[in-house]
Amino acid sequence: MRKRLSHFFILILIFVVAFPAVTRAAAVSLTPEEKTLLAAGRAAYASAAKQFGPIGGSLFAEPPQCAALPLRAGVFLPNKSEGAVAYLNAIRIAAGLPPLEYSPALCLEAQHKAVLWAYADRHDIPFGDLPAHGADPAFFGKADATPCTEHRHFGDIRASLLHALTETFEPKDRPACADRHRLLDPRYRFIGLGQSQEGGPAGQIQAVHKLSGPRVGDADLIAWPPRGVMAAETLPPDGALRWSIQFLAGYQVTAGTKIEVVCLNTGQVWSFGETQEGGDVAYAILPDLNMVSFSRRDMALVSGFIYEIWLFGLENTVTGEQADYRYRTTVQYLSGLRGDANEDGVVDAADAAAVLRHLVELTALTETGKSNALVTGNASLSSADAAKILRWLVQLEKEL
Repeated sequence: MRKRLSHFFILILIFVVAFPAVTRAAAVSLTPEEKTLLAAGRAAYASAAKQFGPIGGSLFAEPPQCAALPLRAGVFLPNKSEGAVAYLNAIRIAAGLPPLEYSPALCLEAQHKAVLWAYADRHDIPFGDLPAHGADPAFFGKADATPCTEHRHFGDIRASLLHALTETFEPKDRPACADRHRLLDPRYRFIGLGQSQEGGPAGQIQAVHKLSGPRVGDADLIAWPPRGVMAAETLPPDGALRWSIQFLAGYQVTAGTKIEVVCLNTGQVWSFGETQEGGDVAYAILPDLNMVSFSRRDMALVSGFIYEIWLFGLENTVTGEQADYRYRTTVQYLSGLRGDANEDGVVDAADAAAVLRHLVELTALTETGKSNALVTGNASLSSADAAKILRWLVQLEKEL
């Protein structure tokens, strides 16, 4: 009884002190479409985690050889490359994009290509000259047997996908975030993944992503953060990344295109209007690619928040008239929304109340709700979790 009263008085104290300030981060409801995408993305993510298995273990039944000749492609353990593709598909599904189909043929080619790239980099050999430097021509030929598009990144087959999507503050010569847009492009249908080695620093592991198509669809843009749900698992540690928006149909960016991003939870607004690169702010208009990309160090995305993106000064490609465009994105954990104790899809003061009501046995959280509410890192739920949720809402905690 004494323990219950203790939690009850903590509940009163927390709300008396913190609740007036909680309105600084207002709760904003997800739209029905966003709720549907979130549910589908979480279901796909759970399936991917089950298929891929434990993260950090071995990926290969037979490891590749990329340090010396003769080169060897290696063989993945069952479900590893398929599971990595499933993780990417969960992210695409949450963003309202069709899933990609895993291609064993492209995977085999990507595996050969990753090994070849790693060997070329280790020995400072131009890629095209590898056969002249002893690489087996048959092995070399297997790397590009199918017409497709590709890129290489660092990290293993799963981590490299996240690295490619993140594209934090791109160097001046790469404002187009091309690797990311290939992984998100709804016009591709098939994908294969490869990596050069097992173990070692992530920066030494070459990963290759190969994609082919075509797929017929009616998507009008590729964007990251996307229209719909952005997987919070892809966020960089500080939440700041290079945003990118590319129109596929209906609109054309112009020299006068401007951007406005509004956080609907806090009311904060970020504007972009003049082309610039370097420092803490970047904005690039790329008419030949029909896209814009932009970033600010102080525009950190927060899990559970909803953002509205406005593009002004576009050209309607049907009418030729000036046009504006708006879409929303919400950042959510596909593995479960941290802090969402009552499982309503948003984190607000009601979640802190739900934790404390559970602790004094007024109501009961589900197992998922309890897992979401464990934000302090402790093994069991406590009033400290409720306090941290409230502190995060008033921006005294950087993340949950």
